[in-house]
Amino acid sequence: MNIKKAFVAGIIAGALMVLVMSAARALGGGADLPMVLGTMPGNGPSGAAWFAGFVALMLACGLAGIVYGATFETMTHRADAMTGVLVSLVPVAIQGLMLGLIDNVHPLIPETMQSPGFFMANHGAMGVIGFVVSNLAFGALIGSIYGPVQSQAAGQAMMDE
Repeated sequence: MNIKKAFVAGIIAGALMVLVMSAARALGGGADLPMVLGTMPGNGPSGAAWFAGFVALMLACGLAGIVYGATFETMTHRADAMTGVLVSLVPVAIQGLMLGLIDNVHPLIPETMQSPGFFMANHGAMGVIGFVVSNLAFGALIGSIYGPVQSQAAGQAMMDE
């Protein structure tokens, strides 16, 4: 497994995910995930809180990239955009459910910030669409960047000889 490639793919895909969710917010729905994460320690919303949340999110996305890479190598035995989308269905379900419970642990929800609700449902249809599409794009991009798994690459090299 190429851990470095998987980690970098996760960070790149995470940046795309933030961009997609920002577009959803601009269209009237969706939460600012870096701000939600950055205010988790109880800090008020600010540029510094957003940046701290963004850094935390990128690290988490890098780690998720490693999990995706391990999944590609050991379970699907392939990595491409469609495989990444299919693998992302599991995190979409888990994260969507976790979002509905975040107000139980976040000190500023609901007093200062709106609860995202399950699958970002409290942010309307655009919130849900933005959440799902950004996560599917995350998986597609990781699968595309990660490319052939080592067993695929070894098999191709043997055929080329």
